[in-house]
Amino acid sequence: MSDPDLKSLLEKQTAVCLQNQDLQKEQQAQQKAFQDLVKTVTAKPIIDNKEFLLEPLANTMVEFHYDPDSEDGLFDVCKVRLLLRQLDTRAHSRYANFILQKKPQDNDFEEFVTKLKEIFSR
Repeated sequence: MSDPDLKSLLEKQTAVCLQNQDLQKEQQAQQKAFQDLVKTVTAKPIIDNKEFLLEPLANTMVEFHYDPDSEDGLFDVCKVRLLLRQLDTRAHSRYANFILQKKPQDNDFEEFVTKLKEIFSR
């Protein structure tokens, strides 16, 4: 091989090496960006635990409509529903059979507790 041929070959190899270096730098930058993204996504929980716990409770509550003439009726309904959710299957069935024709929201909280005491104190 002559000097010009060697020189041309060396220039081509140098160009290829520079391209490879550029590609490696680009790949490293992409890997770093991906790692940063993974850290960001895994660092924050998708739903806060408190929000996760409150969601089922919020789903059981009725829509609030302000009525100045009512006396905490909404809150009684919510308390009744929450207390009903704490009953096991057998206790819930006994209560349901006892009130058969009434809906839980038709009872105020005090009446509900009184009925539960009546049913389960036997």
